[in-house]
Amino acid sequence: MKREEEPTTGGGSSRWRALDFRARLSLILFAFAVVPTVVLTLLWAGAMSKAIPFFSASPAWDRVAATGERAIAAAARSAAAAMLRTGSSPISAP
Repeated sequence: MKREEEPTTGGGSSRWRALDFRARLSLILFAFAVVPTVVLTLLWAGAMSKAIPFFSASPAWDRVAATGERAIAAAARSAAAAMLRTGSSPISAP
C-alpha cells in the first residue's frame, strides 16, 4: 500500500522540513537562549566602554603631573632668585 504525501502548508524550505519535531524544537530553543545572550553581552560591553573612563585613575595622574610641574617651576624660580640675591653663578669655581 502506497503512503500518501502529507500536504505542505506554507512555503518552508525542504531542509527545515527534513528535521523532525524534536530537532526543530531544539534549534528554536537554542536560538531563544543564544540571541538574548549575545545582545545583552554586546550591550554590556558598550555600557562598560562608556563607563570605565569615569572610574579610571587617569584624571588623578593628570593632576599629579600638573602639581609636579608647578613644584619644579617653583623650585627653579626659587633657585634662580637665590642666585641673584647672593650673586653666585650656577657653576662654582674650584
